[in-house]
Amino acid sequence: MRIDKVCSLRRINDSSRMQIIYEWEDAFAEALGVRVVCDSKLKHALRRLFRPFFKGESDFGRNLYIEPQAKTHGLKDYGRGAILYIIRYNLPDSEFDAFMRYVDDASLVFVASKQVHDYLIDKGASPQRFHHLAISIPDKYIENNAECTPFEDREYDVILVGRSSQLYDDYISCYSQRHPESKLLRRRKRHGKMLFYNTDGSLAGKTQSRKEYIDMLRNTRVALYCGPGTAENDRPDDAVTFSEVVPKLLEAIACGCAVVPRYLDNSDSRYFELHRFGSSVSGFSSFESAIDSALEKGDDPDLRRQYLRKHTTSSRASRLKEVLSKR
Repeated sequence: MRIDKVCSLRRINDSSRMQIIYEWEDAFAEALGVRVVCDSKLKHALRRLFRPFFKGESDFGRNLYIEPQAKTHGLKDYGRGAILYIIRYNLPDSEFDAFMRYVDDASLVFVASKQVHDYLIDKGASPQRFHHLAISIPDKYIENNAECTPFEDREYDVILVGRSSQLYDDYISCYSQRHPESKLLRRRKRHGKMLFYNTDGSLAGKTQSRKEYIDMLRNTRVALYCGPGTAENDRPDDAVTFSEVVPKLLEAIACGCAVVPRYLDNSDSRYFELHRFGSSVSGFSSFESAIDSALEKGDDPDLRRQYLRKHTTSSRASRLKEVLSKR
């Protein structure tokens, strides 16, 4: 099977959370030898509106679409025969059948989470059609690692990446009281901008662009990673608890941050070997000691490079080509 093109929403949606997806699109397109196609807002709206009337593949082809979120209803961004790459699946178990009907037109479906892939296969999804393709770090962040500020010269001590959590907010407050000399950053979103505040409430910086966010990471020593499903408000009554590893973890590692993780033990955390960065934080005592240890030991460049080589976008593109070659 051959992909005709990679279809992108970058001319329609320029939100910060989509920027990593657009970087993946570029890398996949280059590896597959195809182009990235971006519809205008009008053309995109017309395609979505009239797509249900097309029954064949000729108008849309076997195109790759990266979907940030699994859906069960609504107008589709893709046509019959498309190849989907779904980054996040957090649907309740009761919506599995609706999801399967929604992606019925797709010829192949890749999911970023190993845990989600295992769940879908256990529920009856075809292993010939549904494949695992984990998230990745674009190769350029490893190649340009010299741009990182030396660990001991960084301005900030601690930054929160991944999920916001009331638990971690409480831990940060307590740690700040016990270590008033430390510079800890809290993250808040305001009017489409990500703002970072010092623990005294003063504004440390804002990251409206992806480059600004990466620069902030490169100037911070320790990244607190709180995975999905680890906070008390992450578990709706009808939900299967998924806790996938998110791109912000890989970005923090690539930027030379020492990582203090909180995660669930599942096939995703095992696939990404999160135990290599320490045991999951289970209380304030372990939180405090993990930060103190990370600040003392610093970054391990050899471990970082060895780890990230397994999770580059180019390696995921090779996996994508491998699956396509067998179809």
